[in-house]
Amino acid sequence: MDLQLNNKTALVTGSTAGIGLAIAERLAAEGATAIICGRNREKLDAAAKRVSQMGNVRTVLADPATADGAATLFESAPDVTFSSIISGSTKPNRLLKSPMKTGIAFSKSMSSAELAWPATTSRK
Repeated sequence: MDLQLNNKTALVTGSTAGIGLAIAERLAAEGATAIICGRNREKLDAAAKRVSQMGNVRTVLADPATADGAATLFESAPDVTFSSIISGSTKPNRLLKSPMKTGIAFSKSMSSAELAWPATTSRK
C-alpha cells in the first residue's frame, strides 16, 4: 500500500512500545520520517533501532504528558506534518497550566494534542 507519505514527518507519542511503536514502524515503512519520543533513554533507543529497520526515524527524550516535556518535544520537531498522540500514562489526569499563551488548563493526556494541533493544521 502506498499512503504517499514520502517527505512527510510524523510525530508519534507513546512510541517506545505497543501500538505507538507499531504506528511509528508502519509510518516509517510508508516513507514518512517518524519522530518518536519517550521518557526513558534505553527504551527510546531500542524503539528507534526497530523503527530504523523500516525507514527514517528521529528521537526526542521527553515526557509529553508534562508541560515542559510537551514543549521540549514540539521545539525539537518543528517540521511535523501530522501526529499520532498516544497516551502511555495510566495515572489519573491532573490539570497543568498550558505552556502556550492561551491560559488554558488541560489534563496531562491533552498536553501534547494541545501543542500539536496548531502545527499539524497549518501544514499541507
